[in-house]
Amino acid sequence: MSSKHPTPSARPLWQRLLLRRLKFLLGVIVILALALGGSYLFAPQWLLRADIARQAMAAHLESKTVQAGDTRWSYYEGGEGPTLVLLHGYDSSKEVWLEVAKELTPHFHLIIPDLPGWGDSSRNDSASYDIDAQAARLDAFAQALGLRSVTVVGHSMGGAIAGVYAAEHPQVVNRLVLMDSFGLTSRENDFARRSLAGSNPFIYDDRAGFQKAESLAFETVPAMPGRFIDVLIQRNQRDRAFLNKTFNELRQPSQY
Repeated sequence: MSSKHPTPSARPLWQRLLLRRLKFLLGVIVILALALGGSYLFAPQWLLRADIARQAMAAHLESKTVQAGDTRWSYYEGGEGPTLVLLHGYDSSKEVWLEVAKELTPHFHLIIPDLPGWGDSSRNDSASYDIDAQAARLDAFAQALGLRSVTVVGHSMGGAIAGVYAAEHPQVVNRLVLMDSFGLTSRENDFARRSLAGSNPFIYDDRAGFQKAESLAFETVPAMPGRFIDVLIQRNQRDRAFLNKTFNELRQPSQY
């Protein structure tokens, strides 16, 4: 009794080639899915790095380094137009600006550094990282890049550094933008009272603590996969001594 369906050898050559290609593509997809799933579970730091690189590429930013003073600076640069220098806040890094950078690079030339001691910029554990010291390092960075007539935008701790730098170097800074800047007089609140009493709200050991710390920096906390948060928790734990050192420096009366 003959079969109603052709055997593989009876299929036309083009069908056999198509099936082979489909099987190959399916195998590639399965391997990639397993690799991505394994990376997410066991090496999320790799995926986080890849996602950061994707965001930087989407914002048309190039990752660069330069030695300026006592610091090997890591920074992003890209875009066309007037120069904006974007300074991140405490316990943060240049990557915090990537989402907004996509909207800015069509109109501005962006310089987005990791402030000394933070992110991928170098750190000297015996050095001071208070506002005045960081403003002096920022001057060395600006000189190394030959910056002139720039707008400096600073968030939180970055705002305090930007303010001091602008006051000391008005020939370089033509505009200053402060976003929730540290160092400005504000209404007393629980966060300020706890900070001045020595309780660092940016220390955390679990995802709930991370979300609480992020809520202090963002009106709406950006969505992030849980394993990526775990990478940041490990980084926070690794940098605990530096976080406490800089926090204690910043809460001194001379800093605000």
